[in-house]
Amino acid sequence: MRRLTGRLDRLQKALAPHEGKRMRVICCGVAERGDLARATCSRALTNGCLTECVSLEGRIEDIPEEELEKFIQSFPIRDNDAMPGRRWA
Repeated sequence: MRRLTGRLDRLQKALAPHEGKRMRVICCGVAERGDLARATCSRALTNGCLTECVSLEGRIEDIPEEELEKFIQSFPIRDNDAMPGRRWA
């Protein structure tokens, strides 16, 4: 039974290698003071990998980390795996 469990675990990792991983991209400016009022964020789940894209107007150093995290978490996660007709290039 342990061999079967090990094989199933390896198969699951091969089929969904990004399961539980996250990629966060933050684009910010350098001249203006950082402000979340004009910032945008999108979050999507694809093949178990959460991708978060944040666009800030100004410097990221001006925004406390906890405030930025709360801002990002306030956006819904779009489930790309549930979208019918999705094509891969």
